[in-house]
Amino acid sequence: MGWIAVSWIVALAIFPVQVTPISGQPYSAELLTVSSDSVQLKVLETERSVPLTELSRLERSENDSTVGPTITIGLTNGSRLKGEAVSIEKTAVTIRMRRQEPFGVPLKQVAWIRYRSATPTVDDAWLGMIGQESANDRLVVPRSATSIDQMPGVVLSANETKVEFELSGKNVVPAPVDKLVGVIFGGTKEVSAGNMIVTDTLGSEWVATAVNLPLGADNLSMTLPDQTERKLSLNQLQSIRYLGNASWLAAEAPADKSFSPLVELPLDKKLLDTWFGPTSVNARDIVLRSRSKISFRVEPKHKIFATRLIPDPSVTAGTGADVRIYLDDQVVWNETILPTDSVRGIEISLGNARRLTLEVDFGEGDARGDTGDVIRFVEPRLMQ
Repeated sequence: MGWIAVSWIVALAIFPVQVTPISGQPYSAELLTVSSDSVQLKVLETERSVPLTELSRLERSENDSTVGPTITIGLTNGSRLKGEAVSIEKTAVTIRMRRQEPFGVPLKQVAWIRYRSATPTVDDAWLGMIGQESANDRLVVPRSATSIDQMPGVVLSANETKVEFELSGKNVVPAPVDKLVGVIFGGTKEVSAGNMIVTDTLGSEWVATAVNLPLGADNLSMTLPDQTERKLSLNQLQSIRYLGNASWLAAEAPADKSFSPLVELPLDKKLLDTWFGPTSVNARDIVLRSRSKISFRVEPKHKIFATRLIPDPSVTAGTGADVRIYLDDQVVWNETILPTDSVRGIEISLGNARRLTLEVDFGEGDARGDTGDVIRFVEPRLMQ
């Protein structure tokens, strides 16, 4: 009986992972311990200590097909948590989580709540809305099957079934949760405040400043940006992603860029590219005119491309521009942006791509031209 108990404990302690180093090829290992500066792994029966500075990510080898909750809560520290229900009372928010202890957080640390699962038809609009700064809270509602709208006001409270929302200092509306897309809180902005992201098997992404896993422990201990501790059962750990500084494309040298005017001009191509080609603004934004494109190399450590898209503030009229994003030679995003359009947010998984290209074109049709086709990519970046 004692031998069986010991064997069960030893089996439980084995946690197979796929290790992705910053340089070199991924490899399989068993995760033994995690400390503030290194991880202890067993690779081919040999124990190895690997500094965190050499790692991009650790991911469990076994697939977990568990479907997580539909509600997602975005914190100002960059965490995105999955909850069964959310309640708000005065300045406190409580998130009820599946197979975990409830998580309490001050209201000022919550950036948004999305009640519905992500869908391709409204994701761009939603990401654009949460990227906008506003002093007011905003109630986000479906306008049609493929579009959403927002109303300014103040969130007074919330429970599992409704959100008490004051519309611009007038009426208090008990908005049913099942009729909402989400809520965006005013005066907040998501900024990653940690150096790693711990993802659980239900889809929550916890931004942490430190992770600790003692030898043989069943629980992972995360230190969150406000210095509170959070425990996560090891059998719920999906991955640990170690974050380097994001690569801001506006500050990077492009692999290639070009501009082709609608009407041929008797000017040197290099001069045309200098005057009208893709331009970096404040080392944070990139501006592209119609018939221009810019490409960047993607390193293996980068996993996500993120940006926001708006017509450049200089644009007051025009027939719209087609914006395309390529990974290697494949178009992965293609939309028409009109001068009156609101900001759109984009997050694209890079997969194994080694080249990212941004392109703006005036599109098809006799009525289309390049007037006003100037698009600003706000803070385009590659992230690990």
